[in-house]
Amino acid sequence: MPAKARRRPPVNSRSRVFAIATALALGCLSGTVLTIGWGENFRARSLAVEGFGIFHRVSLPAGVSSRDDVRNFEVDLGGADDFSRVSVNNYWPMSTESPGSSASDTQGAVHRNHEMGRHDKTIYLHPGRNFVVFELENGEAAYCSGGFRLFMNEEAMVGLPSTFPVNADEIHALLGKANPTIANALCSRRIIELDLGVGAEPGRRLLSLVGL
Repeated sequence: MPAKARRRPPVNSRSRVFAIATALALGCLSGTVLTIGWGENFRARSLAVEGFGIFHRVSLPAGVSSRDDVRNFEVDLGGADDFSRVSVNNYWPMSTESPGSSASDTQGAVHRNHEMGRHDKTIYLHPGRNFVVFELENGEAAYCSGGFRLFMNEEAMVGLPSTFPVNADEIHALLGKANPTIANALCSRRIIELDLGVGAEPGRRLLSLVGL
């Protein structure tokens, strides 16, 4: 006698729908984790914080995702009215300061060997998150203007204005609405984040996102 054919168990449509929904949910979750981890370097964005300054995440040049990919990193600091300076990871190697430039400020002048123009600052970078800070201060005059540019692997980094402050709202955001004057005050602070490696660790990024 021929062997009896095995009967397949009846298909439960609810179980099938649940399995499909679970697979889709897991796919969305894994895609979100990967986007947070590996896609972070490709999303340029700016965020203004009242009373503190404006944060920028700028896109990295093609082929750069870690510190090892950076052949050179240059900062170009131009002139300012009245005073500007740039820090890289809490070091302040550049400013428009010119101590002793006139007879009135020769006494007590501090020479910090700061520079203007375009100079290599690769030595200040490290794996992970790096921060470049630009500050612009105004003197007694009622006019405030300055600027800087960033270059990585000989390529100009985009996503930043060419001059600062961009308008009066930026100044009021730092000083507060109750300050009608910009004399003797900070009139621009820009914080630029360069992510050189942390973005390739989705688990660490996810933990940081949830506050762990």
